[in-house]
Amino acid sequence: MPQQESPHRLAWLMTAVVAGVAGGLLAPLISPALARNARPTARKLLKAGIAAFECGRELTAELTEQASDLMAESRAEYDAEKKSVSGDERPAASATEIVRLRGSGPETAAT
Repeated sequence: MPQQESPHRLAWLMTAVVAGVAGGLLAPLISPALARNARPTARKLLKAGIAAFECGRELTAELTEQASDLMAESRAEYDAEKKSVSGDERPAASATEIVRLRGSGPETAAT
């Protein structure tokens, strides 16, 4: 049994044909206007992209500088705390003092 075409399909086909013909007729009129405006528009978009990139670089540089300053301050505080904790304890004996205490150094051999 042959399949009957519905009116919906016929309307869709007619719309596609009309749109194709209209597009073919209007393309030569629209194309020069698009070509004329495409380059300045692309240039404006690129300038906006460059400006956004530069702004991002500046913000990143400021953030990096602040992080570096914070790290230096933290390191200084850490070293100061470590030095004060080490200063409270008795300083470790040097290698020559240990030898002298054992009595195996050249100072004790001469006596």
